[in-house]
Amino acid sequence: MPVFQVPILRKTLAAFSALFLSLANPASAQSSNYRLAPGDVLQLSVVGFPDMKQRTPINVDGEVMLPLIGNLRASGQTVNELSSVVKGRFANKVLQQRSPDGRTATIVVAPDEVTIDILEYRPIYVRGDVAKPGEQFFRPGMTARQAVAVAGGYDLVRMRATNPIQESAKLRGEAMTYWAEILLQQAAVWRLQVETSGKETAADQSIFEKSPLQKAQIEAAYKTQADQLAARRAERQRDVSYYQSVIAQSDHRISLLAEQQKNEEEGSKQDVDDFERVSKLFEKGNASITRFSDSRRSMLLSATRILQTSAAMAQVEREREEFKKLLANLDDKRRLEAFKDLHEAEIKLEQAKAKLASAQEQLLYSNKMRSQLGFGGDSNAEIVIIRQSERGRQRLTAQEDTELAPGDAVEVALDVSQILSFLPN
Repeated sequence: MPVFQVPILRKTLAAFSALFLSLANPASAQSSNYRLAPGDVLQLSVVGFPDMKQRTPINVDGEVMLPLIGNLRASGQTVNELSSVVKGRFANKVLQQRSPDGRTATIVVAPDEVTIDILEYRPIYVRGDVAKPGEQFFRPGMTARQAVAVAGGYDLVRMRATNPIQESAKLRGEAMTYWAEILLQQAAVWRLQVETSGKETAADQSIFEKSPLQKAQIEAAYKTQADQLAARRAERQRDVSYYQSVIAQSDHRISLLAEQQKNEEEGSKQDVDDFERVSKLFEKGNASITRFSDSRRSMLLSATRILQTSAAMAQVEREREEFKKLLANLDDKRRLEAFKDLHEAEIKLEQAKAKLASAQEQLLYSNKMRSQLGFGGDSNAEIVIIRQSERGRQRLTAQEDTELAPGDAVEVALDVSQILSFLPN
C-alpha cells in the first residue's frame, strides 16, 4: 500500500485546529512562560486521528505518558518546549488511517499536525480563616477573592465562631419569638391587674411601639385577654348565682323542717298524754295490754320522728353555712389565684425581656462581626500566597484582587483583634 505525503489541505487544517484550540482554551494563551509541574493535565491531538486525543496527567515523577512515544519529562518545561519535543518524536511517523468507505491509507504525520495543550492546571489550596478550606480547581485569571468565595467566604474557624450570616438570621428569629412571648405575658399582666384590683384600666401598649410586631397581632393578643377576663367574670357570676340558689333552697328546706318539727312535737305531746292516761287505766285493770302497748309504741315513734327531723334540719343548716362561707370567700379565693397568676406572668415577662435583650446584644455583636469579616464592607484579612518558582518556595503578601497561579497555596488570616473587642466582657 502506497505511503502518501501530507497534502496541503491537511496542513491547512492542522494550522486552523491549532488556532482554534488557542482561542477556545484561555490557558494556551497564558502558557508561554508557564512551567509544567505534577498535577497538570495535558491533551495530545493529532490532526485526522481523533482516537489519539487523550487526557494525560503529569505524574508525581514529573513525567507524562504519550501514545507512540512513551514517557517524557514534562515537569519544569513550558508547553512550547514540551510541544517541540513531542513534534520531534512524531516526525515522519507512519500511521494507518481508515476512510469512511472502509479503505485504509498509510499516512506520514507532519510535525505541525501534532499539538499538545494544557487541559487542566494543577489545583490550588486555600486554608486558614475560610468556611471550607481545601483543594480547588484553578482557572486562568483566578484571584484570591474568588478563591475565598469558592471556599465559602471568611470564617473564624480557629475561634470556632459560627457563620455570622446564619447566626444573625437565627438571632432575629429568636428575637421575634421573645417579642411574641413579651406580648403574651404583657397582655396577661394587664388582665390580671384588672382582675385583682377590680378597676377598669386601659391597656398600656407603648412598649410595642418600636417592636417588629404587627398592630393586628398586638390587638389580637389583648383582645384574647379581654375575652378571657369577660369569661372569668361570667364564671364568677355563675358561681355566685349557684351558691345563692343553694342557700335559698336550704332556707326553704329548713323552714319546712321547722314546721314539720313543730307539728311532730305537738303530736308527740298528745301521744305522751295518751300514754299516761292509758297507763293509769292499765294499772286499774280498765285497759288491755294491747291498748297499753300500742299507746307506748305511738309515743316512742313520735319521739323518734322528732329526733330525725331535728337531725335533718341540723344537716341542712350545716350545708347552708358551708355554701355561705364559699360565697363569702369566692372573691377572696379568685383574687388570691389571680395574684398568683399575676406573679408568675410578671416573672415570665421579665425573663422574656431579659432573653430579648440578650438576643439583641448578640445580634448587634454578630452584625459587627459580620461587617469585620467582610460581609458588609472591607475585610481585615491578611492573605499570603505560597508559590513554587524557579527560585524555590516563596511567600508573597497578596491582596484580594491578586491573581493566582496553578499550585498556589493561599493562607487566609483574619485580624481578630478588632473582632475580639466586640466580645462581651
